[in-house]
Amino acid sequence: MMKKLMHAVPALLIATTAFAAPVATTTNEITLVFKNHAMTLVGEFAGFQDDGYFIIADGHKIHVPAAMVSCEGVDCVDASITLVGSI
Repeated sequence: MMKKLMHAVPALLIATTAFAAPVATTTNEITLVFKNHAMTLVGEFAGFQDDGYFIIADGHKIHVPAAMVSCEGVDCVDASITLVGSI
C-alpha cells in the first residue's frame, strides 16, 4: 500500500503545481469581469461595437454590453470614452 502511495505523490505534486502556475496569456486575450455577478469571461478580443465587447471564447463570438463588465487586458477599450462632435 505504501508503494502505491509513494508512486502517486509525484503525480499529485505535478497536478497541484499545474493549477498554481500562472497561465500564459496571448496578446489579444481579455478578461471581462461581470460587475453584479461572481463571474468572469476570458477570451480573445474581437472588437468593440454598439457599446459592448465582442470576445471569442470556446470558439463562439459573444457580445457583452460594456456597462455590465469591467475589462482587464492590454486590448481593452475604455468604454467610458465617447466622441462628441465631428473631427
